[in-house]
Amino acid sequence: MSLLLKHMIRTYAKIARASIRTPAAWRRGARSLIGFPLWGLINQAGFALDRLLFPGYRKVKIVKPVFLMGFGRSGTTFLHRLLNEGGTFCAFEAWELAYPSITLRKLLRPLVEMLVRRHKDVLQDPSMGHETRLRTIEEEELLFLHILDTQFLERFTPLKFSREDFPELFFNDAAPHRHVSVKFFTGCLQRQIYYTGKGQVLAKANASLMRAGTLREHFPDAKFVYLVRNPIDAIASHLSQRRRVVLREMGPDLDPVLLERYLRRRYTLNVEMYRYAHKLIVERILPPEAVIEVRYPELVHNLYNTLMTIIEFTGLEVDETLKAGWKRQSEAQATYERPHKNAPLSEFGLTEEQVRKDLQFVFDRYGF
Repeated sequence: MSLLLKHMIRTYAKIARASIRTPAAWRRGARSLIGFPLWGLINQAGFALDRLLFPGYRKVKIVKPVFLMGFGRSGTTFLHRLLNEGGTFCAFEAWELAYPSITLRKLLRPLVEMLVRRHKDVLQDPSMGHETRLRTIEEEELLFLHILDTQFLERFTPLKFSREDFPELFFNDAAPHRHVSVKFFTGCLQRQIYYTGKGQVLAKANASLMRAGTLREHFPDAKFVYLVRNPIDAIASHLSQRRRVVLREMGPDLDPVLLERYLRRRYTLNVEMYRYAHKLIVERILPPEAVIEVRYPELVHNLYNTLMTIIEFTGLEVDETLKAGWKRQSEAQATYERPHKNAPLSEFGLTEEQVRKDLQFVFDRYGF
């Protein structure tokens, strides 16, 4: 039995245990336990047909991919969509992440286009803090859902409420199956390049920060853009957004103990993400020529020049029309207001002093 298959079986068992032990989430648990295997079988059939019908994708070379990384709520979605505003680069739309098979996408595209025409394409509205539609480009880390090897599993299953921890879904660079997982990811990128005809990969990969070392091994010419925001603001924003989403999903009567358990785990793992990013940079697992660090205030207050710095570092090729749009965006940002409000840290049982203590190295390095 392969290392990855063993991991998938163990993870599925954890989802099953969490579903059984969390009666409040039994509907979500049932959907997970039935839906993931069925979804997996459909996609595996699609992958098999790809090898038969579109064998050319396996010859695709991935050259100088660019990975946008950072802690959630640090501007990575904004940057990802802005850089690819003209649709120049290879990125995945939300529905494509669900069905990365070329064969399945050719079959499903008419349905997706019909839903878009009928304005029935909203997956998550802006009030949740992150608007998602069928055809908006999204985070490529979601591809690892297909092999049950991503922290995103907690969002879609009762794992979020489990008493049992699941570090194997977070500390990806330490996993024994890490190379097999990234080979799967590589195959998805090859399919996307083949399908779209766009050779330059531009991936948003916040959670993939935890597998950045392995990505570097597989893509030695890759460039990494690390966005970092004041942890006090980023964590308050992240926890506020996650609470909104969970309460929308589960209802306002969700047991406070379950909600507190989920948010406390999120904070603990968020601290670990900051620590690992620091390790990647300080220990030169990502050497200086491979990674550029971008402070969130620079993205907000000096957008155009920051974008030009990123373009120069990564080697992304953009036309003058797109650059002109960036200048207009720089001016428009001055009057932007969020459609949602973030809760103070105290609502999550945290203080600024605790965050500073846990993440002093971030404040020291970036001057927040």
